[in-house]
Amino acid sequence: MQTTLILTEAPAQLRSRAMGIVTVCIGTGPFGVLAIGALSEAIGPPAAILVMALIGLTALVLVQVRVLGTHR
Repeated sequence: MQTTLILTEAPAQLRSRAMGIVTVCIGTGPFGVLAIGALSEAIGPPAAILVMALIGLTALVLVQVRVLGTHR
């Protein structure tokens, strides 16, 4: 599904770059698994899930600000 979304939504001239980003993000998945495991050991599973969710939301906001700027 990730690949399909990129291929259908990205402009033709940017598809290879967008697919490169998707590949990098998929490749970093194991690091996320290690991070959630380490957090679970340190602070417990429910708190680790909350921390990772907050990190993800923060990252999305930062990307939105960077891509769209502060103005809409």
